[in-house]
Amino acid sequence: MKRVLVVFANPKGTDALRLGTEDRTIRGCIALSKNRDNLLVDFKHAATIHDLRRALLEQDYQLVHLSGHGTGKGLAFENELGETQIVPQAALAELFCAYSPPLECVFLNACYTQEQGNLISLGVPYTIAMDGPISDPAAIEFARGFYDAIAAGRSIELAYQEGCRTIKVAGLDEGSTPVIIKSPLEETKELFRTCFPQLCQHSSTGLPSWLQGDILKVFQASLEYAKFSKIGRLTTRHILLALLAREDSVTFGLVSHLGGNVDRMIKEISDNIEREPQPASKVEPTASVRGIVTGLEKVYSAEALEEFDDGRILEVALALAPESVTMAELLEDLQCDKEQLLQVIIEVRVGRRMTPRRKDGS
Repeated sequence: MKRVLVVFANPKGTDALRLGTEDRTIRGCIALSKNRDNLLVDFKHAATIHDLRRALLEQDYQLVHLSGHGTGKGLAFENELGETQIVPQAALAELFCAYSPPLECVFLNACYTQEQGNLISLGVPYTIAMDGPISDPAAIEFARGFYDAIAAGRSIELAYQEGCRTIKVAGLDEGSTPVIIKSPLEETKELFRTCFPQLCQHSSTGLPSWLQGDILKVFQASLEYAKFSKIGRLTTRHILLALLAREDSVTFGLVSHLGGNVDRMIKEISDNIEREPQPASKVEPTASVRGIVTGLEKVYSAEALEEFDDGRILEVALALAPESVTMAELLEDLQCDKEQLLQVIIEVRVGRRMTPRRKDGS
């Protein structure tokens, strides 16, 4: 069952909003759905920030909907006297991030909320906000389409699209005002679902289990580097940069062990990335990156319980075809050959594995 919290606020002295109509619209969408028993919605009117905070403490919500006035500098809640209280944007984002998961989506049905949405999206998979002002009729129609889809069991993205379509079919010209903002982590997951469907098809979450932890963070960082590359392609070079930037990585240690200058390598690789960000949806992996992902899947399906090791990724990368320019450049920088580097990877990993875990403080 999906649980939703809908919070309304229209403080004294602010323009009157048709929040009652929005409330009835949402209730109607749920009542008309065949799947209404799978959706539980809690409503709070004349809400203070403490009403929201306590609700999040007491229940696990997958979706939180805030409807009221947005100022561009924060959302307007009510204080104990019904007057306006603008909650600092960073503080509100931190509040939501603290409850994600299980929180999957925050829906800001208020004017000028994209900046607030950008902050929230750093820790919540999906945020829906308004890029500018939105009229009462458009806000209500968007909510109608959105909750029709949510009540029907559709995804957040499809519900967002349905909301935009509903604004348009109502004859309103504000269909492009709502925006959906995905977290960096969600963008990374979607990239893998798109590019490696054969690796994701047997997982209930749409991702191989080994992509749920630290390895996913490496590829997430790689994607960020790739978004700034001239061609918008995810290459082995970006993966190496992400690995080298991890201070706790085996890669960092073994490169130093081989006499390579890690700081220089990071700088040289970084200097080859042009700061012209590409949309995440446009980033595609090269064949070498596909090889790394496929190789890791084979390794981790056999040793699923083994502790994550950056050296494993580098080991798989080095096993690629020798024509990989990135691999050749790496080996040249380190002044060694592939066999030497693989041997050091093995030595470092085995040495780490054999280090005793002292529980007695000795």
